[in-house]
Amino acid sequence: MDGPGARRRGAVPAQHRAGARRDGVPCRSPRRRVTRRTRYGRRPAGRESARTRQRVRALRRHCIPRLRDELAALELALEESEHAEAVRRRWAATRGGG
Repeated sequence: MDGPGARRRGAVPAQHRAGARRDGVPCRSPRRRVTRRTRYGRRPAGRESARTRQRVRALRRHCIPRLRDELAALELALEESEHAEAVRRRWAATRGGG
């Protein structure tokens, strides 16, 4: 078929292409969103991965350094208490108590 109304084999008419409705008004999202099944139902994969990246960033910047500081403080307190206990034992051993 040749002529103005002819179309190539396998070509999709303009009104049926992604992003257009039959009345010619473009759809809101021209591409179909990629979704991932989660335990809360279907959610767009892009949004989910962005939230995960945000959580990882928060952990790396805030939570992990805070926990490292707390761990260092606890280790220091434990070391000081062990040192104090050793001093008390030595003192008790020289005094003859115990």
